[in-house]
Amino acid sequence: MDFMTNQLNSATALQFIAAHGQRLQMVSGRALLVGCDVASIEFLSGPQFDLNLFAVDRDMADIEACKNAVSHIPGMQSRISFTANDSLPFDSDFFSVIIWAEGTKLASADALAREAIFAEFERVIRAGGTTLVGIDFDPKQQSIEDWAQQLDAEQIEYDRRSQQLAVWKRSRIVENTSVAGAATENVSLDHHPADSKALYQSIYDQHDWYGSAEQDRCPGIRLLPDYQDWLAGPVLDLGCGRGHVVEALIEAGFQAEGIDQIVVNPKMRVGDITQPIADIKNFKSVVCIDCIEHLYEEQVTGLFENMQQTERQAFSIHNGESTGTGQELHVNRKDFIDWTKIIREYFDIASAIQIHENQVLYLTRSRGN
Repeated sequence: MDFMTNQLNSATALQFIAAHGQRLQMVSGRALLVGCDVASIEFLSGPQFDLNLFAVDRDMADIEACKNAVSHIPGMQSRISFTANDSLPFDSDFFSVIIWAEGTKLASADALAREAIFAEFERVIRAGGTTLVGIDFDPKQQSIEDWAQQLDAEQIEYDRRSQQLAVWKRSRIVENTSVAGAATENVSLDHHPADSKALYQSIYDQHDWYGSAEQDRCPGIRLLPDYQDWLAGPVLDLGCGRGHVVEALIEAGFQAEGIDQIVVNPKMRVGDITQPIADIKNFKSVVCIDCIEHLYEEQVTGLFENMQQTERQAFSIHNGESTGTGQELHVNRKDFIDWTKIIREYFDIASAIQIHENQVLYLTRSRGN
């Protein structure tokens, strides 16, 4: 089997991916781009996507040229790999989405070759993950219905101008496994409560983009317009990271402070947000953006008990994979129905805003306020 054409048409690949960008924005986690196309890598690495992007190619010269061209994208060079014609260099169940913008050889390949290609895609993609493939299409040779049946496609779209099919294929979900059930399990044992401080200090020290507002990797800043008007000062940011949200709130006129277990910004307080905070009743509101999924059950209990002592809360939960560090940091992923049940044990929910399929922002009040 052969995953690549002899020469990737960069303009065509980018046009294809951009045409489906809105749906790709709803995907979170590790993504594989088949074909080392610089323009497509730059596009998919943009702030509108929540993807930890990898790329493969069969031509070493193209790989080296691509690595040089994307050196400005943090960590991208190390995520570009050589692939042999019959396999992908990744573990099973590794990706949430695979993007093959120019799967042109599928049109001329026999049924066994097509089956082998998609079997390899199926191996490396997670249950329920999505594959997007572009296929040159000649309606005189084969019908769209035939392609849909052969590939067991979820959706097929035909672009008459480019004469290309866009095939969306959903990976099989193991029998008796639901999204809620899969998300409820801890997905990694990379860290636990006793050593998470050292782990996160190392991540912040080694990755200057992690939690950086300047590089659009600070969800608290991205979501600020959605929750700022809900807050009443003074405000305490729980899990403040680099302190960008605190700085933005102060600039907006709030009295605000931040606390985190790691030391990055000397203006922020250092402490464990899952343990009692002595002066938390001095604050009317708390903010905690994309932090809860990093905590184990007993830690979430401690955090919510702290938050419960203020009048208002703004917090988000991200149920997708963590991206960019090479480690799965989201150790507490549940279906949002289950999260909502837990949240209602502590708070009255004024609003639950769906940011995308893997992220919800909650605006809440403590009971009795």
